[in-house]
Amino acid sequence: MVPFSLSRLPRAAALPCIAGLLVLLSGCDAPRMPEAPRADGQCRVTRVVDGDTVDMVCADTGRERARLVGYDTPEVFSPGCREELQLGTLATGRLTRLLARAETVEIRRMGFDSYDRRLVRLSIDGTDISQRMVAEGLAVRYNGGRRINWCQRLT
Repeated sequence: MVPFSLSRLPRAAALPCIAGLLVLLSGCDAPRMPEAPRADGQCRVTRVVDGDTVDMVCADTGRERARLVGYDTPEVFSPGCREELQLGTLATGRLTRLLARAETVEIRRMGFDSYDRRLVRLSIDGTDISQRMVAEGLAVRYNGGRRINWCQRLT
């Protein structure tokens, strides 16, 4: 994998990263998601927390924080290095845009993680989001256990 750097992006691609970074640094909430159709009729995503975590509201349980399964993205709230923050900001923005443009969102709840977040398999317009984020280079496959060191991977 080629190391990630904003300086390697075309100016037009870097602007959303910089805008997302400013939102994070200003303490503003991430954009709220418009209500998108969902296959199970039970839950909807209300906010993207980061590239692999969302807030949602479910008819039977109310508000829940959900960890999306199958992949891991870099941290944006406690990154270990600048490169991790940059790629994490890109992943967060990408997930936000995909959800905002979705025609269908399928949420399959699968239990809870050690932080008491709901584990969720998320599909957008019939595509598993973990496969898409990995294919786009914004994430790595992850099925539990020790996470990778993003700073070592990116620098």
